[in-house]
Amino acid sequence: MITENGSHTEIKLSVPDVIPFVLARKNGDVFTAKCPAIIFQHYKDILFKLKQRFTESRDFVIIDWSDFSDHNKVVQGRTALTVMQKPQNHNLTIANIFYGDDEGHIAKMEYSAVSSIKADPMVV
Repeated sequence: MITENGSHTEIKLSVPDVIPFVLARKNGDVFTAKCPAIIFQHYKDILFKLKQRFTESRDFVIIDWSDFSDHNKVVQGRTALTVMQKPQNHNLTIANIFYGDDEGHIAKMEYSAVSSIKADPMVV
């Protein structure tokens, strides 16, 4: 979905059961990717490299350690990958581990079987 906000335009991803979030902003002729879009591309690049290196494999797991303050950005990036990637002949699981302090104490762990989640995204 596209939202006009006076001086800029926001490009958002909207899927069922998820609050819409901003993927990019357009100000004049300049597009700026927001964190969820950058995380989406990061996961996509990792998967591309894994498939190049392990050509016989069909099951992949990405384990991603992040600061808990980045929780929403990371989960939104994972959601974007889930709904925007083309159908693949592999199984991908992304395990997000969030630490909450400088000593590395784990605050939260969650995972998503990305390739098995089906949704109809609305990105315009």
